[in-house]
Amino acid sequence: MSGTFTIGEKKIRPGTYFRRENSGGPDVAGAINGYAAAVFQSDWGPLNQLFDMDVSMQNDISDYYGTDEHTRIIKEAFTGGATTVRAIRCGDDDGEPMTVTLEMAESPTVEAGAGEGAASGDGADLDAPDSGSSTPAASTTNDAVNGVVITAAYPGTRPFAVSVRTNLITDQRECVIYDGTVIFEKVSFEAGNNEAANLVAAMSASKNFIAKISGTATGKLKTVTQVPMEGGKNPTVTTASYDRAFNALERVKWNCLIVDTDDAAVHLLVQSFIQQSYEQGHFGIGCIAGLPTQDFDERTTLAALFNDEKMAYIVNGGWLASDGTEYKGYIAAARIGGMIASFETNSSLTHTVIKGAVKLLEPLTNGEMIKAEKKGCICLSLNDDDQVWLDNAINTLVTPDVDQDEGWKKLRRTKCRFELMDRVNTTTDKLVGKVNNDTDGRQTVMAAAQKVLNTMTGEKKIMDNSYIYEDPANPAEGDNAWYKLAIDDIDSQEHIYLTYQFRFSPNS
Repeated sequence: MSGTFTIGEKKIRPGTYFRRENSGGPDVAGAINGYAAAVFQSDWGPLNQLFDMDVSMQNDISDYYGTDEHTRIIKEAFTGGATTVRAIRCGDDDGEPMTVTLEMAESPTVEAGAGEGAASGDGADLDAPDSGSSTPAASTTNDAVNGVVITAAYPGTRPFAVSVRTNLITDQRECVIYDGTVIFEKVSFEAGNNEAANLVAAMSASKNFIAKISGTATGKLKTVTQVPMEGGKNPTVTTASYDRAFNALERVKWNCLIVDTDDAAVHLLVQSFIQQSYEQGHFGIGCIAGLPTQDFDERTTLAALFNDEKMAYIVNGGWLASDGTEYKGYIAAARIGGMIASFETNSSLTHTVIKGAVKLLEPLTNGEMIKAEKKGCICLSLNDDDQVWLDNAINTLVTPDVDQDEGWKKLRRTKCRFELMDRVNTTTDKLVGKVNNDTDGRQTVMAAAQKVLNTMTGEKKIMDNSYIYEDPANPAEGDNAWYKLAIDDIDSQEHIYLTYQFRFSPNS
């Protein structure tokens, strides 16, 4: 007979027994790349909750977060190359949602009368008002009003308007909610003497609005045309609001963090949160920018004060786009943050052209750029084709500590080292509790880590002489094992020195 066996087991009956093992070790963790984390304020959307937007959603940002100017950082991160934006709308709990009350008709109405307009398609433009009624079509206060109260799912002042009409093709009633002149949401419900209940049932599946019956709502709903929702209030946003919003990022991975403000106090919170995340095993970089209106020396001093390989500071963060739009401050940081989040670590962002940038808002002299780069600033400059590019892809680390080498000053090498640590950590973490703390078990751990090193060598991110070994100063004991990894990462050629040797005439 045959069957399974466990290690050390001795079967009673003769036969062939089997078990399975994974001889290849755990899968090598891949690189987490292209993830930008964005924290911003807005007039719509879930509050202090993380929502992942992939690049296919970049033209639908307003559907999720409204049209507030601050949501622009999401678009800029995508334009910079991010494939996923981990978006968080920040704010306090004092916001109020927009609301409107749709009233009941006082008497039966003629649903297909002249006041409804001519039939067209699915009734999308049948928004003429009920010309036969002198009663207000809808109310934004629901005290003692019989009808249906529609409340936005999120606090904010996004300018919604509501219409109730009859579709002349299907004879069904429709409730249409507009964002400006664009239909944001539309539901159909049965006409008749129970329209309020029918509308509430039809809107029960909506993720954006909540409909409830108010008072004694029997009969027909009044026909109304684009009645504004009112009463909304955007949440208060303070420095502490950003601090709370960052908490939603603690359990996920991201490459670069951007915010929608030029406030120095928030920038310090960004650095503090990134350091906290690093200590918890998350490897990310923050990107902020100075404003052309700020004193230049103050900006360079501020960058040097960060003195952090996990912070990137664009000192002359400003350019003019081909359509005349100005990019400066946090908007510029969002674009470059998307570039930092997405670039592969076998290359550098040095001399990478910024898409669509045609003119610098603040050109710097050679001396100013040298001074700024010595203080850990990213400078924007022009190439020979007058394109705006990153002059030198560095971070704000100016004075490395005893555990850092000069490589930590470079964005490429910092991001590559973060990637390596994340991939090795993720790969070996799968072995925790699964292997013995003996020679074979430790060899298994080292083999798994070495596979990551070999993979990154093949990706041209580190040198082929990188390896892992047991820490001779800390021999394994109990359930503890110590290892060291000797890594030689690769830099880009960013300084090319050419010596031209000329002769007046060749030697005879």
